[in-house]
Amino acid sequence: DGQSSRIYRKLVYETGLALTAFGGGNIIEDPNLFYAVAIVQPGKSPADVERALIEEFERFKREPVTDHELQRSKNQFARDYIASRETNQEKASHLAHAVVIHNDVKTADGEFDIFMGMTPGDVQRVARTYFTPETRLVLTILPKTGANQAVR
Repeated sequence: DGQSSRIYRKLVYETGLALTAFGGGNIIEDPNLFYAVAIVQPGKSPADVERALIEEFERFKREPVTDHELQRSKNQFARDYIASRETNQEKASHLAHAVVIHNDVKTADGEFDIFMGMTPGDVQRVARTYFTPETRLVLTILPKTGANQAVR
């Protein structure tokens, strides 16, 4: 998450291919959705950014995340998890999510427990299982021709 993430460091700091890069997941029943976004640096190739981004996902398969990286992710997840349940409305939405998605209100905090118990090996196993060419969709959004001339 953020500027210290592997993807951001590689695409923004190390290669200069992107202005920003980030990823995230939506915790839904099935299929789960993970997304990654990179905004291409002017003058750089979208295809080069795509290759670099895919290479970082391939790296997750080859090299387990470090304990430090995983702990940082867990800390950020815990922070976001707690912050998203501050109001009564947010708490009710959280309980409704458990009922609708899992059919059981008792699972309301199950996702938190699962995430906090993850190991570097779990991350690598999931990457090997789901980060495959068959499950990948690449969407490239480009400006209209001449769009840069319209903005002054």
